[in-house]
Amino acid sequence: MPKSEPVTILIVSEQADDIKLATVSLRGFFPESRVDSVYSSGEALQWAGRADWHLMLIDERLGLHGHPPLVAELKQRLPSTAFVLQTETSDSTTAVHALQSGADFLLHKHSPAFLTELVLYTKDAASRRSSTANCCWPQPAKGNHLADPPFRVYTHLISPRLFPSYAPHGSAARHAA
Repeated sequence: MPKSEPVTILIVSEQADDIKLATVSLRGFFPESRVDSVYSSGEALQWAGRADWHLMLIDERLGLHGHPPLVAELKQRLPSTAFVLQTETSDSTTAVHALQSGADFLLHKHSPAFLTELVLYTKDAASRRSSTANCCWPQPAKGNHLADPPFRVYTHLISPRLFPSYAPHGSAARHAA
């Protein structure tokens, strides 16, 4: 991660010890990061819009309960945020429910590798997000707020022989004859 782009993480858990352990580990690996924590589902929904979160670490007791589950509601509000659910157990029923609710990754919090996996997944999520943001779409010129949408940039590459019904720039008459 470039130093100009600190990682932003929100931890959602009722367990102060879990929050402290994760916070210390994440700040140790990402010293320029912003790590905040909330203790309830209501607070998580309030804090969702306060930052452009790279990652949310959510305890399963808060993340999978409610209708819709908290994870699903947050995923709808923040589609570019990675959602990691920390679970008490490592059973397949919890995993399926979590993934169906919108979690991107599961971590068993009693695993000896929990903190290592959390740091590695956070690093991966942040780098994927930054590479997606800087990806292949051309950037509009400064001051040009009405730039063409990205799909129009590449219309010159479409061959009329492969797509006869596609006629860019009024060329339908030429190919119809």
